[in-house]
Amino acid sequence: MGELLGGPEFPEELIGAREDLASPAKLQLFLEGVAQYWARKNSSSRKIAERDVAELVRLFRPEFERVQALALARDRFNEEMLALTEEQYEILDHWAGAERIYCSSPAGCGKTLLATEMARRSIGAGDSLLFVVGTDALAAVLREQSDIGRAIATLGEIETLPPAERQKVSVLIVDEGQQLLSKEKIELLDSVVEGGIKLGRWAWFGDVNYQSPYTRKEMDAGVAMLSSAASVRPKLSKNCRNTPEIITTVELAAGVPLGHAIVSGRGQRPTMLAVEDRKEAANAISERIREWLDEDISLASIALITNDESPMDLANEVAHLGGFGVKPWGASVGRDARLAYASIDAFRGLESGFLVLCLTGPRSGDDELGRMLYLGMTRANFALAIFAVPETLERVHARMADSATRHFEGGMRG
Repeated sequence: MGELLGGPEFPEELIGAREDLASPAKLQLFLEGVAQYWARKNSSSRKIAERDVAELVRLFRPEFERVQALALARDRFNEEMLALTEEQYEILDHWAGAERIYCSSPAGCGKTLLATEMARRSIGAGDSLLFVVGTDALAAVLREQSDIGRAIATLGEIETLPPAERQKVSVLIVDEGQQLLSKEKIELLDSVVEGGIKLGRWAWFGDVNYQSPYTRKEMDAGVAMLSSAASVRPKLSKNCRNTPEIITTVELAAGVPLGHAIVSGRGQRPTMLAVEDRKEAANAISERIREWLDEDISLASIALITNDESPMDLANEVAHLGGFGVKPWGASVGRDARLAYASIDAFRGLESGFLVLCLTGPRSGDDELGRMLYLGMTRANFALAIFAVPETLERVHARMADSATRHFEGGMRG
């Protein structure tokens, strides 16, 4: 076979190698060479109609534009490839021409996945890049599971550098940007990208629904500053993290739309159970995890997040009753068979296939309860189990009933 390559049966211009798939730019160069070869061979001058080109792009694009999944259960998801949605394709198209992108969208719409892919493409194009993320945990996971680790930093890491040592980059990408909306933090971002926020090349991804730590006034000012400087302001509305069952439950409990699901309804229906205290919660949680383990679910695919005053103590009680090990959430969590645990806030921006949300901590106001439900429940991909003290669970059910009533009344008026 080797002697045929490059010959009349297999001309060199039509032979692709692994190197031609190294990046979108190299693939484009190879395909252009193929097109030029056939153009020389074909004497016809007829061109393909523009509408036919658009249809071919729509048909083939999902097969060519695939990016590495960022799911946190390494044994289950790391080798999968996640096809982008049409909305995400459009943002990648914007990135090819727009200088500044501001994208605020609900949890689960693939912002981190998209930001990571844009970062990879920028590095592949030879740009100097800084990929800033809003939490230490997310930074650790992205460094562990992506090939752009050296470009990733938290704002805290940037702040520790003396101004004289902060080198400006040609491209800035920000994820979990709702954590970086204060005037001071935006000014710091402004100082690290050539041209600054007004004239530089940057992309900002975030979610201002229950996620920003700032006052409404501070958040609105930060959003206005970024939005006014952006070239385009796309929104993602298709949820690619959660199953329809989880999306419906979150929208009713938290009162925040999550977008249309693009995954089939293959997840478990979320369950909610009242527990009197931490001891009863630990027993119920250990039983639920044992049920999942008996169904051949990997312990590395399960995470426990809680508003308990001591997540470690709760996790240790669960582990003792369940007969398995636990460890604090970290980038290398999938490397051993121990249950990962974290506070709700520490798990911001992360996800797990099977999630336990335990609400046995101090009583909170309605806004804080809504925030915890939104932050916590949206972290689950396929299965969600909620354990809460009776008073909290009653409030959750009341919120869901109120949301359902408002939705029904709105539909009747419409």
